[in-house]
Amino acid sequence: MRPAVPDGMLGNVPLMQSWVNALALSMAKDIKHTNAWRCEICSRPSRETKVDMASWVHLPEPRVVLYIHHLCEAGFNPCHAMIVAQGQIMGNIVGPGLPPEPWLPKPEGPDHQYPLAASCCGCQKDATASRKTSMSRCGGCKLVRYCR
Repeated sequence: MRPAVPDGMLGNVPLMQSWVNALALSMAKDIKHTNAWRCEICSRPSRETKVDMASWVHLPEPRVVLYIHHLCEAGFNPCHAMIVAQGQIMGNIVGPGLPPEPWLPKPEGPDHQYPLAASCCGCQKDATASRKTSMSRCGGCKLVRYCR
């Protein structure tokens, strides 16, 4: 991706970093619902994502690398702990990227879980994650999946 940098941001490192952080977090949900992702640690179906970033916004042509980790569950479980440790190591190498993760309450409902990554980005019903469900791709990005 090469998003257009808003006027007046080039050279203003704090403002540019703030814009990049917001852009990265706004894309996480869309990237989550692009495929039937599995947890990168245990291979169970993915329900959550964690975003790590390496950024060099001080350069004349700014660079940002996003690492979007698909996880079975975020919070206090071993899979999430491994990705957090990996992010801390990366942060020591490239410097801090995103601010600390906000704490988000679990969704309400019978399972108290976030929707499957394979589910529709719109309705987010787990039933749409079935391979039998006919899914369409977004006409703009060609990535995000929606049920018909």
